[in-house]
Amino acid sequence: MLKISPTSRNEQMYLNLNVLLICFVLMTLSLSVLAQNQTLKFQHLSIEEGLSQSVVKAIHQDSLGFLWIGTEEGLNKYDGYQFTVYEHDPQDTYSLNHSKIFAIYEDSAGTLWIGTEAGLNRYDRRLDRFESLSKLTVWSIYEDNNDRLWIGTNGAGLNQFDRQTGQWLSYQHEPNNPKSLSHNAVWPIYQDNKGTLWIGTDGGGLNKFEPDSKQFTHYWPHPKNLTHLSNAITSIYEDHRGILWIGSIDGLHQFDRQQETFEHYYPEPQNPNSLSHRAVWAIFEDSGGTLWVATDGVD
Repeated sequence: MLKISPTSRNEQMYLNLNVLLICFVLMTLSLSVLAQNQTLKFQHLSIEEGLSQSVVKAIHQDSLGFLWIGTEEGLNKYDGYQFTVYEHDPQDTYSLNHSKIFAIYEDSAGTLWIGTEAGLNRYDRRLDRFESLSKLTVWSIYEDNNDRLWIGTNGAGLNQFDRQTGQWLSYQHEPNNPKSLSHNAVWPIYQDNKGTLWIGTDGGGLNKFEPDSKQFTHYWPHPKNLTHLSNAITSIYEDHRGILWIGSIDGLHQFDRQQETFEHYYPEPQNPNSLSHRAVWAIFEDSGGTLWVATDGVD
């Protein structure tokens, strides 16, 4: 993990869908412990404690306080004491449609949505069961400021799901339409503070999407080589200064929306303050304005 100071803007600095965790580690910190400079204690939550499997692909704490953990072999609900495991059961139409979990998302109404290898699932809290809503491989789920639910898929493009009618609206790449989605594998979906939707694709670069006109504008971190790994977008984040950061398989990129240009950050062997690894999987800003960047490397 690389920390970027808010004052060092010019210094070099998916969720990783394929990261292998030997065991899931839950870390509980308190400000008092940090202030006293005491040794941090880690509590391990692994298969021995009831976790269904050790490859963790998604984590979400819902509005009721439950911690939901998605693995390659099941969805886990943790109440602080024990796990409840949800898996696909071919004999149960109300089970998950697949046990391989990619995305967990809670919308503004408190409904929990689960993206799996086999599609989108809606969780019914009252009946403690799932409703399967599609057969697409769902990589990401996002609700925008207009209460539209967006679904990123592997191979079926960007989809909008109408929760009232149950209807789907699909946006896919059209080779002869330069205003269509640039690639049908969609990873991150993000809305900035001006309401603009940004779509990251696995090989098609960054897309700015205008839902009203249904048009996409394409931006390539590495436009001279469209197969370059920097065009596989893994994460999108806007910091408190309004700077849009783009994570990719090959580097961290700062996108200037006015000039429509990228500033690139890559590892530099002779620079200890540079990015530690080329693959960037997550970007987050803490309450102090420090930007944290998760990579394949160890910092």
